[in-house]
Amino acid sequence: MSVLHKKSARLRDEERARLIWLLSTDKAVTSALLGKLTLAERYDEGTLADDLAEVEMLVSHLPPPDLADALEALPYDARTALWCLVPDDKRGEVLLEASENVWGDLIDKMSDPELLQAMQPLDIDEQVYLLQHLPRNLTGRLLATLPAEKRARIRQIMRYADNSVGSIMEFEVITVRPEATLAAVQRYLRRLGKMPENTDKLFVTTRNKLLLGELELQTILLNDAQKRVGR
Repeated sequence: MSVLHKKSARLRDEERARLIWLLSTDKAVTSALLGKLTLAERYDEGTLADDLAEVEMLVSHLPPPDLADALEALPYDARTALWCLVPDDKRGEVLLEASENVWGDLIDKMSDPELLQAMQPLDIDEQVYLLQHLPRNLTGRLLATLPAEKRARIRQIMRYADNSVGSIMEFEVITVRPEATLAAVQRYLRRLGKMPENTDKLFVTTRNKLLLGELELQTILLNDAQKRVGR
């Protein structure tokens, strides 16, 4: 190992430790990042500003594995504050590096578009790994926004993934357009002949796979057949 690499690894360790220390010992830093700063926490504003700037600098310097380690080491509020600072183009990689123990806290704070954006830079097999561990209803919404060829590739990978055989239908999704009538949707479902197991809703998307919402099966059955999906 080169001297330069040793210094680089040591510097990363020091920066990670410093980031954890700042967020775990100074509640004002966490409160400020979460927009919850109280009057009692407004000590020397210059010092607080310096601490916040240092936290942002450390986040920009550290690679995904170190950010994941920091997230796991922090209590809930500090973890949430740190996650807010992680850039979108790093979030997918950080999720991959982090343990599933903290995924719930992180994903709960992300909208569907944010989660999609985080996954976009990842390889397909990495996306599959995340999809297999996300809440099931969210998995369906994410798959509904993918192009058909990418969705097919993801299914193919999942067929050969360990412990995934037999569960592939859980990841099938049915999408409809907002301009379609409920009658047209009913005809479409009849032509399909079968639906993925446990289907209780369809996903409404544009032609460009932008997710607009969900359409529950009971809505299709209990409303005027001429009503349009998007209304």
